[in-house]
Amino acid sequence: MVLSGLLLVGPSLPVTTTHAAQSTVTRDASTQAAYAINPPNLEMIAEGDTVVAGSVDISNAPAGTAFTATLNGPEGQQTVNVDADGTFRFQLTNPAGANAAYSATITATTPTGTLTSLPATAAVRAAGTVDPLLGYTVPAPTISSLQDGDTSFSGNVNIAGAPAGTSFIVFVVDSSGTPIAQANNVDGSGNFSGTLTNGASFKAGETYHFTAVVQRQADGDPNPFYKYSSYTSVVPQSVTPPEENPLADYTVPTPVFSPLKVGDTTLNGTIDLSQAPANTTFTVTVTLPDGTTTTVTPDATGHFTVALNQPVQAGQTFTGITTATNDGFTKTGQQGSITETEAENPLANYTVAPPTVNDVFVSDTTVTGRIDTTGAPANTTFVVTLTLPDGTKKTVVPDANGNFSFPIDAAQLGQNYQLMVTATNGAFTKDSSSVSVTVKARDNGNGGNTGNNGNNNGGNTGNINHNGNNTTGGGRVPTTNQPSAQKPHITLTHENQTVFPATSDQQQSWLTALGIALMSLAGLLGIHRRKQSN
Repeated sequence: MVLSGLLLVGPSLPVTTTHAAQSTVTRDASTQAAYAINPPNLEMIAEGDTVVAGSVDISNAPAGTAFTATLNGPEGQQTVNVDADGTFRFQLTNPAGANAAYSATITATTPTGTLTSLPATAAVRAAGTVDPLLGYTVPAPTISSLQDGDTSFSGNVNIAGAPAGTSFIVFVVDSSGTPIAQANNVDGSGNFSGTLTNGASFKAGETYHFTAVVQRQADGDPNPFYKYSSYTSVVPQSVTPPEENPLADYTVPTPVFSPLKVGDTTLNGTIDLSQAPANTTFTVTVTLPDGTTTTVTPDATGHFTVALNQPVQAGQTFTGITTATNDGFTKTGQQGSITETEAENPLANYTVAPPTVNDVFVSDTTVTGRIDTTGAPANTTFVVTLTLPDGTKKTVVPDANGNFSFPIDAAQLGQNYQLMVTATNGAFTKDSSSVSVTVKARDNGNGGNTGNNGNNNGGNTGNINHNGNNTTGGGRVPTTNQPSAQKPHITLTHENQTVFPATSDQQQSWLTALGIALMSLAGLLGIHRRKQSN
């Protein structure tokens, strides 16, 4: 069967059918093709018949529509009225001859225009041929929804009850009266699909008509039998542009939970809100160990708290998923989880002792000390962290006895060093409290006493306090101790001249030497005077 034109409302269109002459229809330009005439069906014509009969479904025609049927054949063209039940009959002048063919169309005259149907064709059969489609009504196809701009279609036709050996084709007609596609792939379940020809697409608001055509070859007859279904008319829907989803490119944050311990009655966590699109709201759904869920709303900083229905037990796991909502759109993130691990942590009940640190003095180049590992769980290792005055950190591993040593730049008076011990056992770590050590001035010796350098109480008097030994006028060195916290101090008086206290270790050193030299000189002068007096 060839279908190269459709006889709906439209401009002059050629209609070509198998074994049929060309015919022309006209269109009332003011008429919109919301209604289309269903294709007619002709009964089988046998050689010698003098009547050609057929029918058309006119049940959905607008009120006031009049129908006529036109037959084209070897005797020319004749037109008859269609009865109210949709049947029509043509009386032939001469009996139908062998190999002849007839074509019939239906014309509908409505208050708004004239419509013409697709043609039905029939070839004259040998006498005694049985019509295999006699009594079979072809079901109208069901069409999947169409939208503006679609270029393909799909649907289903109910093929149950079809005579054996039949096949189906689905034709598509647009609202201008033009055939735009056909589907030849109706499968054994009645499903079919097709694509519009010449790059055409369905238009919103226009009416498209779909008809199923069944065909079957009769035994020994080269011409197959055809039969149409009624039309299924479809109006494609307008496509509403999709709203822009503000969450489309946003990665919803995974909840991060705070550590848990046995006996806790709340679960705390946070989500990162820093990259959230404007006007996005969040909820966090937490799944408890018993499978129940609780949904909470984080605060403006992303923090949330879940009240637990029972205290946390050792080894329990909690999970959570964040849901973001924005302008009616929702999106969920990846699952976060937290497991109570205190019972499995060998360091849980172990207190890491802070390090014992030796004093550090000016110009020292090491910081040394020792750690106490008494009671440490098996397989525990330790490192000591030293924080330098500038904030830089160093770490060392103590030796088997717990001793450690850090090399440092020459220590300066008043600098502060912080030290801390970290214990590690498997995947678990634990820190000690931090201790600090401040660089001290070095304590080098004893202070001195006042010496008398002459028998006649003459000469010079030297009062010497320093960080070594004091020398008396007789040249002896007393060993009186000077408190370690006392700053070295030297005051010398000689011929009404005073040397003021030193202000640095370097000054203390050379002033001490100078004092000893002056006292020695005073002693010699005393001896010399005694000799002169003698």
